[in-house]
Amino acid sequence: MKCWGNNGYGQLGDGTTAAIRNASAAVSALSSRVAAVTAGARHTCSLTSAGGVQCWGSGVLGDGSSVGTPRLPVGVSGLSGGVAAVRAGDLHTCALTSTGGVLCWGENSHGELGDGTTTRRTTPVQVNGLSSGVAAVTAGSSHTCAVTQAGAVLCWGYNYNGQLGDGTSGTTASRTTPVGVSGLPSPAVAVTAGADFTCALTTAGGVLCWGFNIDGRLGDGTTTSRSTPVPVLGLSTGVIAVSAGGNHACALMAQGTVQCWGSNRFGQLGRSSRNDRAPGAVSGLSGVAAVTAGFLHTCAVTAAGAVKCWGYNDYGSIGDGSRFLVPVAVPGLTSSTTTSPANAGTYDVRATLDNPNYAAEPAGAMLKILGAQGITQNVADEIETLSATVTDPNDKQQLDEALAQLSAALDPALWRSPLDQLQLDPTNGDKVFQAFADATKTLLKLIDDPTSTIPDAPLQALVDRIVAADRMLAVTAISAAGGGVTTMAATAAVSDATMAAAASPIHRVDKKIEEAMKELEKGDAEALAGKPRKAIDHYGKAWKKAQEAIKKS
Repeated sequence: MKCWGNNGYGQLGDGTTAAIRNASAAVSALSSRVAAVTAGARHTCSLTSAGGVQCWGSGVLGDGSSVGTPRLPVGVSGLSGGVAAVRAGDLHTCALTSTGGVLCWGENSHGELGDGTTTRRTTPVQVNGLSSGVAAVTAGSSHTCAVTQAGAVLCWGYNYNGQLGDGTSGTTASRTTPVGVSGLPSPAVAVTAGADFTCALTTAGGVLCWGFNIDGRLGDGTTTSRSTPVPVLGLSTGVIAVSAGGNHACALMAQGTVQCWGSNRFGQLGRSSRNDRAPGAVSGLSGVAAVTAGFLHTCAVTAAGAVKCWGYNDYGSIGDGSRFLVPVAVPGLTSSTTTSPANAGTYDVRATLDNPNYAAEPAGAMLKILGAQGITQNVADEIETLSATVTDPNDKQQLDEALAQLSAALDPALWRSPLDQLQLDPTNGDKVFQAFADATKTLLKLIDDPTSTIPDAPLQALVDRIVAADRMLAVTAISAAGGGVTTMAATAAVSDATMAAAASPIHRVDKKIEEAMKELEKGDAEALAGKPRKAIDHYGKAWKKAQEAIKKS
């Protein structure tokens, strides 16, 4: 693992306190392989491959002591295993356990640890009421938020600017235990806490923010602070990840581009504007797999594994020794960088599927992912909702049949455990693709039935989303085979009846992979021609060819 930037508190973990490190350097004395990393103001923490947590730097690191002098990595007390994610705020840290609980440690002057007190804790303490049922957690400067498995957002800690989202703000509004965020229009799949504001990503792929807004960091076109969520302009769908920084935020779009908004005093938005109250594209950046917003800078990981950063660089945060308003590559990290599920507030395919709370429910995980890519609702719920409004017995019977067929496709027994980027068990692929094809056929029968009372548009949208799921399975299988297709290509959004093209070029290294790609291209052509059943057939063949390539390798 490599770190760079400000090191005055030893937070880079290289055994020195050199104030600035312009180039990435390896962290010393890590006792286990690293699965994820998160950075605070004066400390850094990693999640090990064994599910443990290690922290380094200065302050309260969670090992039972509170030492002002910099330290190399130490194990967090009681967290040698069983942790699914870790998030660092400015001076506090929180961990999500594999059982869905939240534990926090560090400074607590505003109640940011959520244990009902304002007492500093040198070892992890349980957040009140959150011993289970949590899917994600994020830590801001002095507040903390969590997403429950049901999609609710809870926040606690400092609330002077309304960053907790419960409708209150001011000197007496801070909370030492979790409170619910008010007014989210649909369930959340992710939450990200900035310095004094917060943003959530919904199942519809939209972003809402709340809190301090003097420089437009809420993205609603104003500079008015909000104590409840407001939609970010232009981002009602199509977002798959969001990250809040010090005074700006960025969203990763399904097509692999990045939109940022808020303060741009140091170029952290990646373009030559001052402040932007609404999202705008980062200049010259595409094919992105993950993005994270720092205090005054931003970094992204591309599908090829390169790291690019932009913004404030007086402390070497960009990693190349200079200051840039547009993304530049970090030397030494031009390929093979893994997107980290611990990027504060981000939401991506890998992070979700690695979360044991979702991995226990493969169907739920898949549908949540589809929703987060701009597919407005998970398919099964939408069919069920539509069925409940239909009065014609034949229409209702057909919808219920489609729902049963779709449910068969998502049977957890058909999926590999643990999940790996939506990889099916190779012996069950035919069953899944057939079940998707059956559901599509049933919905198309309704569309073609002149006596049906259901409008064609919602039925066609359901068909498009099912076809998108098939394509995603084919692309991720090709990626696993080494074909160079990225997760971003797998999550290409569907708009109405149009299938989005793959976002990345393909490196054809194997005949079977080439054959799989040809089938994928045929499927895309059929989808664009409005022939979903033929598209599904080709996507199924692409998946099979990719599985043959995997077996061969």
